Amino acid sequence: MAWGWSFDTAHVSWNTHRYCLYCQEGIRVYRSCGVGSLEHLLPKARLIRGAVHCRHHHCLEQILSELAAMGITEVTGLLTADQAKLVAATSLDPQGLRRVRAAALRTRGRVVCARDLLASKARHNIILKTGVSSLDVLLHGGWRSGEWCELFGLSNSGKTQICVTSMLSVAACNRAKVVFINTHGPATMHRLHQMAAMKGQDRVTVFSRIDTFVAFNVFQLFSQLLAIRQRLATQPPGTTRLVVIDSLAAILSPIVGAKTHGHALLQRVSRTLKALADDFSLAILTTNFSVNPVTPRPALGVAWSSGPNVRLAVRYPQDASSSTERVAEIAKSSLSPVHLCVTFAIEASGAT
Repeated sequence: MAWGWSFDTAHVSWNTHRYCLYCQEGIRVYRSCGVGSLEHLLPKARLIRGAVHCRHHHCLEQILSELAAMGITEVTGLLTADQAKLVAATSLDPQGLRRVRAAALRTRGRVVCARDLLASKARHNIILKTGVSSLDVLLHGGWRSGEWCELFGLSNSGKTQICVTSMLSVAACNRAKVVFINTHGPATMHRLHQMAAMKGQDRVTVFSRIDTFVAFNVFQLFSQLLAIRQRLATQPPGTTRLVVIDSLAAILSPIVGAKTHGHALLQRVSRTLKALADDFSLAILTTNFSVNPVTPRPALGVAWSSGPNVRLAVRYPQDASSSTERVAEIAKSSLSPVHLCVTFAIEASGAT
């Protein structure tokens, strides 16, 4: 059985209320979180001032010793070991073992069976059409909720056109709300209105489904993402399906290379976007610069490369027969091989 878990930020908690793993009586213990070993996970019987003493305080050390004798020193070993073998080799009865495992789950965080996690993803995640038929083929249907896709390329390569086309497609065809974080000013919004008019869409209805935010630096971005999370928490599930940030690199590139906090801020943005996509089953679409015109490579450095789930390189074809023709190439994906590419066109009505 495969297991997955989420780790909280390491911290130290003094005078924290906990319970004896055996009898569930209240005690106060000192605990230090942040590692996955049983010695740090399971609260030891170290009582401090004002503690309520537990008559079974000795059993905690005994449990740890017996588990260590079986070669179980990590949380995953405790959770995945055979119950009958644990009961036979330790002083725990089946009820006591269930209490130990339950305490481990409460203390360490959420643990989900991989089979249940896959079933949950299949129930809640959907595929959103990009509005560009060739991109839908390349992405096996379109943008996937719960995933973050990054478009990167040179200026005027068509990244914003794909973003705007996708926003209009989701708002009009899927009848879902879209969140747009604009870092370019009014030019993108003007293009959005222009394309909606050319497509013959009801602009009042479509734009009522597009919530626009503005961010011109990384701290404004954090503020807007927090506001978005709070708004999503009050909406019925599935109301909002797509979040677009164009361009994310415009507000992150100034902090790349900062000696004190640049890397930390990049990683925090990455974690925040991934959590937003996972918690609310959102498809997240962002744009990035390209640092090499010959062999396109995304900007923001190697540390950023692990962030997006899917990465597409958007560029001009090498033997372009038309100024409107573009190429979208897979640079990172769990479903498609890299370097797989399709062509699309940039027209007055958007990407097609």
